[in-house]
Amino acid sequence: MNSYIEPRTHLVSKKMSRVEPAKRVPGIPKPSPPTQVSARPVSNTEIDLVWAPSTGIPSATSYKIFRWSYKDPFTQVGEVDASVCKFDDTSCSPGMPYYYEIRAVSGPFGSHYYSESDLSSPAAFATTRCGPVQGLTATAQSSTQIRVEWKSLGGFCQIYAILRDPDWTISPKYPITTDTYYVDKGLTPSTTYCYWVVGQDPDGILYEGKGDTRADATTPAA
Repeated sequence: MNSYIEPRTHLVSKKMSRVEPAKRVPGIPKPSPPTQVSARPVSNTEIDLVWAPSTGIPSATSYKIFRWSYKDPFTQVGEVDASVCKFDDTSCSPGMPYYYEIRAVSGPFGSHYYSESDLSSPAAFATTRCGPVQGLTATAQSSTQIRVEWKSLGGFCQIYAILRDPDWTISPKYPITTDTYYVDKGLTPSTTYCYWVVGQDPDGILYEGKGDTRADATTPAA
């Protein structure tokens, strides 16, 4: 797990070097930042955020959502009305760790004439789930052996589970590998096998479902 902690530390320093001062109109009081921000991955491309509203005077009229990762700079990814206090980020990449901060805005929604809190909310962290692989192929190498290959998912998805029908399902029975290929041995001649390969995220959570990508291969007669 230490290999995943180091990039997160790097993310903090990278973000801090890119933070821009909050824009605001002189003379307009600044709202307080929101609190209790939480981020929850719900799929391989989506992270959902919720937070407690800004309090005090002036009251917030909207919230700006900022995101950064080791691949992406600190940037705004959305803005919602102050009555919402949640945001679904559907622009994420599979198996990628993201940090989020929320800033309160006081002024007309979407207007350039506003005041923005000097401080952001405490950062919230989440990693998207790993999805099914792409470029999956299955090739019979003999009457008892099939080679399965796929493209790397990238990000933090570097562990793969190979599922096969018949015989294997989502259970402790499936093989795990960090390679982008797997040689399935001891098969029955003249039999068709169907394969799926899915990623496992750094927290050990396997992508749920086989996805749309599958590869079939038939072993020749002995």
